[in-house]
Amino acid sequence: MSRFGLSRIVLVPLLGTCIGLGGIMQDASAKDSKPGLGTMSSGRPRQIDPSVSRLPGGLTVITLPMSGQEAVAISAWVHVGSRHEDPLQAGISHDLEHLLSRGTTRRGELEDRLEIFATGGLHGADTFYDRTTYHAVVPATAFASAFDALADSLRNPTFPEEGIAKERKVVGEEISRMVDRPETAAWMATWGLAFGRHPYARPVIGDFVHLRGLQRDDFVAHHRRWYRPDHMVLAVAGAITHEQVMTEAARQFGAPASGSAEPSARVAGNATWAFRGLQRLRQVKEVPHPSLDLAFVVPGRRHPDRWALEILARLLGGDGASRLWQAAVAGERSGATSVQAGLQLLEEHGVLWCSARPKSVTAAGALETDLVRVVRVVRDEAPSAVEVASIREARIREARMMRETPLGVARWLGEAAVLGDLEATLGEEAGLAAVTSEDVRRVARRYLRTDNMTVVLTVPPGVVTDGSEVEAWAGTAKELAALSEGATTEASAASLWAEARPWTHPTPRTVAPSGDKVEGSVTIQRHVLPNGLVVLHEHRPAAGISGLALQVRGGAAEDPEDAPGAMALLSEALQEGTQKRDQQALAAAFRRLGNAWSVGVDREALGLSASVLREDLPAALDVALELLSRPLLDDAGVNRARERLRARQEREREDPAIQAGQALAETVWGKAGYGRPVTGLVEALPLLTPSRLKQLHLRRVRPEAGVLSLVDARSWAELKPLLAGFASWRPSEEEASGSVVSIVPPPVPAAPLAPALVKRRTLHVPMERQQVHVAVGFPMPPAGHPDSLALRVLVGGLAFDSFVDLVYRKPLAYSTGGQALLLERGGLGMLTVATRPEAVDEAVQELVGRWRTAAGRGLSAPSLKRAEARVAGGLALRDQQAAQAAVARATWWRRGLGEDEGASVRSGLQRLDAATIERVARTWLVPARMVVVVAGPKAPSRGR
Repeated sequence: MSRFGLSRIVLVPLLGTCIGLGGIMQDASAKDSKPGLGTMSSGRPRQIDPSVSRLPGGLTVITLPMSGQEAVAISAWVHVGSRHEDPLQAGISHDLEHLLSRGTTRRGELEDRLEIFATGGLHGADTFYDRTTYHAVVPATAFASAFDALADSLRNPTFPEEGIAKERKVVGEEISRMVDRPETAAWMATWGLAFGRHPYARPVIGDFVHLRGLQRDDFVAHHRRWYRPDHMVLAVAGAITHEQVMTEAARQFGAPASGSAEPSARVAGNATWAFRGLQRLRQVKEVPHPSLDLAFVVPGRRHPDRWALEILARLLGGDGASRLWQAAVAGERSGATSVQAGLQLLEEHGVLWCSARPKSVTAAGALETDLVRVVRVVRDEAPSAVEVASIREARIREARMMRETPLGVARWLGEAAVLGDLEATLGEEAGLAAVTSEDVRRVARRYLRTDNMTVVLTVPPGVVTDGSEVEAWAGTAKELAALSEGATTEASAASLWAEARPWTHPTPRTVAPSGDKVEGSVTIQRHVLPNGLVVLHEHRPAAGISGLALQVRGGAAEDPEDAPGAMALLSEALQEGTQKRDQQALAAAFRRLGNAWSVGVDREALGLSASVLREDLPAALDVALELLSRPLLDDAGVNRARERLRARQEREREDPAIQAGQALAETVWGKAGYGRPVTGLVEALPLLTPSRLKQLHLRRVRPEAGVLSLVDARSWAELKPLLAGFASWRPSEEEASGSVVSIVPPPVPAAPLAPALVKRRTLHVPMERQQVHVAVGFPMPPAGHPDSLALRVLVGGLAFDSFVDLVYRKPLAYSTGGQALLLERGGLGMLTVATRPEAVDEAVQELVGRWRTAAGRGLSAPSLKRAEARVAGGLALRDQQAAQAAVARATWWRRGLGEDEGASVRSGLQRLDAATIERVARTWLVPARMVVVVAGPKAPSRGR
């Protein structure tokens, strides 16, 4: 989801064993051997040829069969968003999105979602400025039933008054949740200033005032006007044929919509909204740290400048090798802990934005000067052809990896079609390939101008303006004056926007199906290299994306007693360069490989994961080995890493959800080991010197303590030569003499653990927020315990039932959650809810009551069946993405559970029954061991 988006997506699974370091969220690319797909090394753009048809009623249908897939993604797009709303009905599109699951003429409340969830699939929806989308991902065998449920909610909602009243509370909770997010104040002010009276200036979600004024007639009229087949696009991808989709689509959407609205209505474009003069705001908000945001208004996604703007945004701030990062974070002045830039293209307009986190309010003024100076240089001096080529190749790689799964493909095609941009989007590689250095300079001069610039500085309360800010602004003013020199002088701003293509329906076309689906079960092999490194290899012959994950045992739970956060800081510092490449060169290597990398730490392990194109795996393996085995860990890099970790600690301290979870973990596990914050403590950071990190690295990051997991199209015979570097990875004699953490997990207790000695089981973490976060949980056994799978299903069933009841049927909250966090040496099961302060007692009562009911009887038969399907379905959906599958394989083996989690879980589910769930619930859900935590402005009024 984009920086300025708004979503309401229910992910599967909501539950289950935590898989440690987590995967990288790519919906990535397709296999090189698919019909019509070339390779990057061939030098030719890769072609994707979907089938496109249009029904008599006006619905556009786009399909793309995908080889090697067993799931189908259905994505329905409606050409209406907050831009199309009457200002007096701000937020109605988002509110209506919620209401579609409140019942239809054929289904009761929430039945459409429950039918999809029961297959182990997922259902989600989100609203944006120009469109609203609904999607489902299900096994191919459930396509027809899922399609019927989704279509029914789109075509036949009843808008019951009771449902409207409930959703008014749910959306109100969502608004409160956004208000609690520190970054919200900054981007809302920036976005609002940049667009002024344009509809894009209004938040998609709406506000409390307009929300209370929306009535049933308003929703009926809005639905009748916009939810018509001729305003909609249906995109389907995965294990499906065009003919199957057309059969179902004709049945559900074949007839034109009834009603008095004009057929094929399209909202006319609003006036161009750019070059309105410099706008600069300093605002005081309840935020833990200052932020600095810049924005330039640019044309929308159908404008021919689109591809050059993509390159320009990434040149400025796309990654650690970008101009802004090098100037503001890695440079000598280093006034920021982080800086990002990006391009948000909407239908009519767009924003090229930059967001930085100053180290202090005092540093913000100088940082603003530095950012404007970088913008000026980029505008005045064309980048080199080499730099443009590097960014372009990275952008193409990222785009391919975003199309790895059916949902990624369906969303990519559907959004392009509903916004009238399908043909250009299909040709994005050719469009990017045509961009030259002079094109980048041209668009920079067109749009990066002082009179098109919005600047917002957001500071915490109590900060007084001093002379340093005034002095810094004088320096910024000089840069702004220089930025205005030689600006493009078109007759009017409208002349730039007039170049955009008009909205058009996609051209109908049908591509012959390939019929090349690859059958076969998952096979995972384990190999051990001479140095002790374990390699897990999953062979996927059809995969065009490779996933890798490398984990070494010894996470935050094993930090030195006096230095909590040591492993978290080490994971940050690893990204600051190696003995072969400095920070900029390492970031450039990440860019060349698609920027789909993650380095991090959890309670038990430090790990790296990456998703890369198949042809890039050899280079990715070299970079991964270099990063973990030969880090630089110099003073400058560690200092930068320390500042980033400090900023992260501050953000977490202001997050009620994190604080509630941390208090629960500390109560169950104590202040050592698993009970420590993974990111550590601010006061410990000065103790973590480069020399100490080097010693920690020598002890922990070793081949015999590691596991390398690979998901790739190569056979083991083809893959083995690529691992020569890993096979030769050996510690020096100095390293070998140190104490080493073993990769072998501790033995699993055969009997239930003794009850935790908890002196105070109801805790309040005071925080001034719009919402309270409640977490109620129990200590549980480790992942290898015989009861672990039953506990995953039990907690998952409770979590889902809580979501249905507390979000839809009460409603009490916008969000609920649940997790069975089963680690090597212990576990923690929890249910969570975010609600308003006045409802804290009801929220605690609800969660406590659910745990107590489950302790007596386990799960009802429908809940158990649904929970089992969701666990199995969640694994299948996760494993669509190679990097996520690689991380899961490594984590599962590292915990001593074998090579193949999927086979183990599916086998266990077949043996699971209601009697087992009830026995496990009675064993582990002991009332005396329950812990209740409330984070927010109000504590429970009474104890349990």
